[in-house]
Amino acid sequence: PAPIAMLRNRFRWQLLLKSNQAEQLHWLCEQLIAARQQLCGLAGRTAPGAPTKTGEIRIGIDVDPENMM
Repeated sequence: PAPIAMLRNRFRWQLLLKSNQAEQLHWLCEQLIAARQQLCGLAGRTAPGAPTKTGEIRIGIDVDPENMM
């Protein structure tokens, strides 16, 4: 979870990826951006408590974060 796990009644998660090969991380970010529609869609989400409306899942990418809060 993120340092502030819930904000405005929404759960938040934070993922930090580190590597000594920046090109591979940039490639991964490009792939995530390209697949954003599919990742944030609702196809196959049947677990209890899973999002039920489009737009309930958001992805943000910060390639050079200054603050992790």
